[in-house]
Amino acid sequence: MPTAQALEIVAFVPLESIDPIRIGEGYYLQPKKQVAAKPCKLLAKALSRSAKVAVAKYA
Repeated sequence: MPTAQALEIVAFVPLESIDPIRIGEGYYLQPKKQVAAKPCKLLAKALSRSAKVAVAKYA
């Protein structure tokens, strides 16, 4: 990944396709800086409307 603080979304999958046991192993990220707040809010809003979750890599 090009930076030390990057989030790469690998896939969008239906929420129902995720095994509930695996959800406990997930991470919930929040932006540290104000510049990243708006894109994160837009992504969260879009995901909630579509009933999908994002599978991502974080570095």
